[in-house]
Amino acid sequence: MFSRELQTIVNERNRFGKERQEFANKQQRVAKSSYRCNTIQHSSKTMRHNKSVRVQDEQ
Repeated sequence: MFSRELQTIVNERNRFGKERQEFANKQQRVAKSSYRCNTIQHSSKTMRHNKSVRVQDEQ
């Protein structure tokens, strides 16, 4: 009887560890994708800025 309770506790702990790992992976994916979004936005802003500067120089 005691070993079965112990097994249940171990199973619960393993499941919790797995869920935590999946959550961490998801957080990492979200962080990566938002970082990619930000860099893309930033580069397009810089390009726009450079273009407007170039136009002003030509005038």
